[in-house]
This record gives sequence, structure tokens and C-alpha cells, in this order.
Amino acid sequence: MTTRIYKRACHNKGKHSTINYRDVKHLNKDKFITALKNAPWDSAFVFDDANDTVYAWYEIFNDVVNEYLPLKQKRVKRNTQPKWFNNIIGEDIKARDKLYYKARKYQTDEDWANYRIAKNKVTKTIRNAKKNYFSDKFQENKQNPSKLWNLIKNLTNDDAGKNESVKFLTENSTTLKDKVTIAETFNRFFVDPQNNLASTSAPVEIEQTPNLDPIPHVDTTFSIPPMSKLRVIKLLLSIPVHKSTGDDGISAKIMKIAAPAIAEPLSQLMNRCINTQTFPSKWKVAKVTPIYKGKGNRDEKSNYRPISVLPILSKLLERHICEHMYGFLQQRNLFYRLQSGFRKHHSTETALIRLIDQLLLDLDKNKVTGLIFVDYKKAFDLIDHQLLLNKLHNYGIQGDELNLLKDYLRNRWQYVNIDGSHSPKIEVKCGVPQGSILGPIFFLLFINDLPSEVFHSEVDIYADDTTLSHSAEVDLAPTAIETALQLDLDGIVRWSKTNKMIINAKKTKSMLVTGKRLAKKLPTKILSLQSENEDIEQVHFQKLLGVTIDQELTFDKHVEELSKKLGQRLGVLRKIKRFLPLDQRKLYYNTMFKQVMMYGATVWANCSVENLKTILRLQKRAARIILDVGTRTNSVSLFKQLNWLAFHDEVRLNKCVLAYKRFHGNCPSYINDILTSNADIQTRSSGRYSQRNLVCPRYSRVMEGGKSFQVSTCKLWNSIPPHIKTSEKSVETFKNELFNYFFHRYNDIDSFTIS
Repeated sequence: MTTRIYKRACHNKGKHSTINYRDVKHLNKDKFITALKNAPWDSAFVFDDANDTVYAWYEIFNDVVNEYLPLKQKRVKRNTQPKWFNNIIGEDIKARDKLYYKARKYQTDEDWANYRIAKNKVTKTIRNAKKNYFSDKFQENKQNPSKLWNLIKNLTNDDAGKNESVKFLTENSTTLKDKVTIAETFNRFFVDPQNNLASTSAPVEIEQTPNLDPIPHVDTTFSIPPMSKLRVIKLLLSIPVHKSTGDDGISAKIMKIAAPAIAEPLSQLMNRCINTQTFPSKWKVAKVTPIYKGKGNRDEKSNYRPISVLPILSKLLERHICEHMYGFLQQRNLFYRLQSGFRKHHSTETALIRLIDQLLLDLDKNKVTGLIFVDYKKAFDLIDHQLLLNKLHNYGIQGDELNLLKDYLRNRWQYVNIDGSHSPKIEVKCGVPQGSILGPIFFLLFINDLPSEVFHSEVDIYADDTTLSHSAEVDLAPTAIETALQLDLDGIVRWSKTNKMIINAKKTKSMLVTGKRLAKKLPTKILSLQSENEDIEQVHFQKLLGVTIDQELTFDKHVEELSKKLGQRLGVLRKIKRFLPLDQRKLYYNTMFKQVMMYGATVWANCSVENLKTILRLQKRAARIILDVGTRTNSVSLFKQLNWLAFHDEVRLNKCVLAYKRFHGNCPSYINDILTSNADIQTRSSGRYSQRNLVCPRYSRVMEGGKSFQVSTCKLWNSIPPHIKTSEKSVETFKNELFNYFFHRYNDIDSFTIS
């Protein structure tokens, strides 16, 4: 009974906890900002050492913060009751229980009737409390899918306690319960492997840096401009308020409130660091929290991953450096062309489009392709700092700028925090800093010259996901493919050794993409490949960047896995729909269902009509659950009521949006090569050439080329009314107009037809 559940919840064992907090809600912001403006900031800049200046700056800032936002403590009850539980529910439960015991004692019809009325009242009150609480929380976190998903887990009691802190740990058959000891054990586990590798590696001088020949000559060097007051304000206000607090204890919320008052002294502080080539020691300490992965025993440290948090101020300086460094490198075309990770206008979708389109068009030309999916062990954690600095030097990042980045990389430390208990700090001697802004661009530059050791294959890279591909006429396959791939895999092994990276041969896989048609023409489909005498497993399907690719490019396996995931999310929606109003159910669909359904769909939705119908059926089911109607209700009318496009039209919309971005310079160069405009090959300015049409390549109507993104998007784009695609407008405006164009056609149909 509900009675017993709540009574037990009130008597959970364990002590209440005490937390420290600053009461921002009742802060007098005007007085706080005035006090910051009048603070003696000049006294922080009398020191020659930038580290001393930073410590003095913090002292001044914290003095004001402590005066207007003093650190308070409050006793927090154990999380024994749901967050939607309130005093009214508690009083109603007491009244219900009182009537229950009275009815049991006297056994009269009137007493039992009164009890049932009270019981129904409790049920209704709880349902309304849940509905109000989760509706508010859904609205509050609609831009944060991860928090939204945690709310849903809370509502359905799925993964209960997944985000709880570590209570105990097993180490060498001993159970650890002391939080400091647990934190220390985690810290060693996270840091020791990479530090041990760094200690066994000999330093490399600039003159010894490998693979620098392919780097284009850089005739200018990178320089970091000073940070203005307006720049500081812009960066401060761009920080999400939900960002965790770093080792300095300053929250993003407080920094955003203080921004107008501290922008000037903060810009002086940042410029002092730039001018003295000093990255402050205070900003090089990471606070790490172990997060349970969701699988395996909770007492095993290997089932946790580290989440690193750096001070807010460190990220301001990093962001400033990173944006200018990225611009410098991009303007000079120094990034490897097929590197799609951490780059503007690039995404997993564009990376997959390039690879899958090449595979399909090769099949159309009677070519089969061999793939190697290279896996690296802890790629980001094993970057050698000296090698990285050498590469930065060769990309034009030299002099004072290189000295600043050198200081940024050295003497970095981290500690693990568990419920306020800290481990001792350990120095991190290699790897790009986790949780940093500069880490991704450092990694891109480090791996940028990897393709220089590959001479026979294409190399597609997304961050550290590296894919080799080599195609050959079906008559020459698979021998020619195997030979070329082995030579290039050997080249990657050489690069990896020289750059102190480790290939995980057990997780590295190969695949022979044959399609259904050409598979019958091959004498054998076996690829025999090795990495340092260790066999590379050949697979029939492989997940790459979230999409499961199979050797026949049917995407049957991907649709099967996706259908299960969407079905599970519909099950959750069915559970929670009674607690959410219509708007919040639609929000759930957009964030938890549609995003999953549409991920990579421009790549895999060239699958069979039956697979497309499977996804559309799940989308129809979502509509019926959201609107709470029966299975016989016409789906077109439901989609019109919800203002939805059917799945296949959503795919068409996304393809056209990417084509529109191509015309406005918002696509990778390789997408520009795939989608060639008439303007690129014609000089006429009238007729169809003025309509921004795309050139459709030659392909066989009965073979694989017609399934490619290139062919399908060209045909689709050229069919759009000229007034939608030719006028200058934002991407969002174009998307809305095209949405309406597709949506209005639903007025003339009774059922969806997939062609």
C-alpha cells in the first residue's frame, strides 16, 4: 500500500548531511556590483609575478563575495522523499491513515467510505503534485536534454541512484568506506596509467619531430590579441549558469552577476597573463568527480569515468586563445581536410555523409571498398606534451604564444572530490587537459599529420575515430584492397609509435563493403589484416559515430537497434504522460524521441521502404500516445494537429537545409565537393541556372548510386520552388518556409506514402 511506502521512506537509516552554499536568491545585486566597482583592484597589479597577481585578485574578489554572499551551511535531509512530495500530501496521508485504522477497528460502512474518499484524495493530490513538479522541471530544462533525461528517470524510477556519489569501493579484496581513501584510490586509477607511460618515454627535441614535411609552409606566426573589457563581458555572459564550480569555488552564476563590475580588472588580469606568458597555477588544478557508467558493479573503480571541472576564469582565457588560434589555422587551411571533429560547420553527420556517399558511388562503378576502423587506447590522455609543442611550433604558434601554451601544459594537477572529501593532488604529466577548452584543438593539431603516412587509402577522421578506406574493381578484390590497406595500416602503426600513441588492435576492426549486388561476384570476402602481428577482426557491421554500418549498406542492423531504442522511449512516454500536460509531452518527443530518430538519418534513410515504414510506425505511435487517442485514429490528422512532418519528410527537410548551408558557405569543403552548383560550372545568369540548382551526377538507376546523399539531395533540391531557395534568408527562415511547403501537402492526403 501507498501508506507503507511513505512510512518506510520516512525512517531510512543514515545521517542528514550539511552543505555549504551562497544565498544568491536574496542577494542585493546593486550593492554587490557597487562594492565590486569600488574594490581596490589596483593593489592586485603591483606584483611582477602573474601568479601573485591572480592570488591577489581572488582575495579582493572573495572579500566582496564573502561580505554580500557569505558562505552558509544548511542541514539537508536525506533524500528519503520524492522531490514532488510536500506538506499537503503529508497531512492528507496522515488523515487517510487515521481513517484507515478507525475503519479497521470499528468495521462500519461509513468509516470505510470515509477512508476511500481520503485515499482517493491522496491519490489525486500526489498525481497533481507530480504533474506540477515535472511540468515545471521539464520547462526549466528544455534546453538541457541530459537533465531532462535524468528527470524522466526520476519520474519512472529507472536507473535509481545512478548519479549518487560513491559509498564504498573494493580494492585488492578490501572494502573501502572512508571517502578520502576512496577519492585517493580513484585519483591514482585515473592518473597513474598515463603518467607511467609518460615516464617511460624519452623527450623529443624540435629537430626530431616526426612527419612535419606535409605541413604547409606557414609564413606568419600566431599572435594572441589583448582581451578588451567588452570581450570579457561577452565571454562571461556566454557561460551556462549550470556549469559546475571548479577548485577556486567561484560559480558561473556569481561571475555572470558580477560581470559589469569586474570586466575591467579581469581584462587587465587576462592581459597580464598573456603578456608574461603565464598560465596561472591556480587555474591548472582540476576537480574530478567519478561518475558511474551505469553498468557493472558499483564498487569497482573501472565502472566509473572521471568528469573534470576547471575554474571558470581559466576557461575565459582558454576560450580567448582557442577562438583566435582556430581562426589562424582555418584561414591558412592547416587542418586536415577530412578531419571533422571539433570544427565549425563539421559534424558526425557530415563525416558520415562523405564516407557513405563514397562507398555507394564506388559500388555504382562496380567497385568494392575495404574499411579499417582504427581504435586508439586513451588517445586524449596519452598526448606527449613535448611532441605537441613541437607540432604547434611548426604550425606557426611560436615565440611568446608558444611559451604561454607551454606554461599552460606543465605543472597541471588534479584531485578527486567525493561529497566534499578530497584526495591529495597528483600531477598530470601528459594528455590534453580534460574539461578544457584548448584540449580539443590541441588534439586536432597533434593528429593532423597522421594521414602523411597513408599513401594508398582515404583517411576519414572525427577526433580520434580514424577510418581507412580503399576501393578496387570487383575483379581485383579483395586482394588489391587487402594489400593497400595493410601497407597503410603499417604506416599508421609507424606514426603511432613515433607519436607515442597506442593502437588497440583488439578493438580495431575491418569490413569489406560489397553491397548486395557485387557480393555474388567476389571469389572471397575475407580480408586478412594485422597490426604488429595481431590479427584484425573482420566484421559484418560496425558502429561508426553512432550509426551502424553493414557490409551491404542496407542499414538493417541500424534500424533494428534504433527501433528498440525508440520503442523503449515510447514505453517511458506512456508511463509519464499522465503527469505531463500536452506541451510537455511534445517537448519529450522533440528532445527524447525525435533527436534520436533523426540522428544521422540523412545517411541511413536510403534504406529499404520497409525500414522507413518501421520508423514511421513508431512515430505514429508517439503521436497517439501524446494525444491520448486510439490506434484507429487517422495518423495524418494527428500529425497536422501536432504540426509534425512524417519521418521521410523530416529527412528531406534536413537534406535541403544542408544544401542551403552549402550555398551560404556553412559546410565543410568535402560537402561542397559533393553538392556542386550549376553556378560552379556555368556562366549563364538566366533560366534554371539562376535558381541555384545542383548538378546531379551520372548514376545507374538500378544500382547503388541513386541511394547516395549526393543524388537524392540534388534531385530533391532542384524540385523545390525557386522562391524558397533563391532569396537571401537565415537558415532558420529557410527551414520554416520549407517545412510549411512540405506540411501543406498533408491537406490533400489521407495516408502517408513512402516512395
